[in-house]
Amino acid sequence: MLARRAFLFGSAAAVLLAGRAQSQTDPKLFVLPKGVTSPQLHLEEGGLKPRFEMSLEGWLVVNGAAAPRATYRELCDMLGDSFGESDGASCRLPKLPVQYDESGQPISGFAISPFWFGEMPPGGLKPFDVRNNL
Repeated sequence: MLARRAFLFGSAAAVLLAGRAQSQTDPKLFVLPKGVTSPQLHLEEGGLKPRFEMSLEGWLVVNGAAAPRATYRELCDMLGDSFGESDGASCRLPKLPVQYDESGQPISGFAISPFWFGEMPPGGLKPFDVRNNL
């Protein structure tokens, strides 16, 4: 009986520690700074051509991070638990491939609008690449 209790206690501790370890490795929430843009393409003869660059300042990198509901209420209401369960205080962003530099900062990938941007509601996705801003 004592061996069974020790096994159950050890199993419960392992599950708790594994959950804790996973939360420590959750992706960091990145908010894109001023100067990061995304090309707005226009269909012309010969294909798509960039017409202008749209600022993505304040947009969130879609790397699967948790976004605080208090700050990003509209986005979290729209996403719900579609991309992972939340603790009620946050929502999980979609996870798409992101490239990072040596210091761990995102340099290319996709970003999601956390707010209304003109006629685009929260949840709009745009590509970004800090190396190729016009």
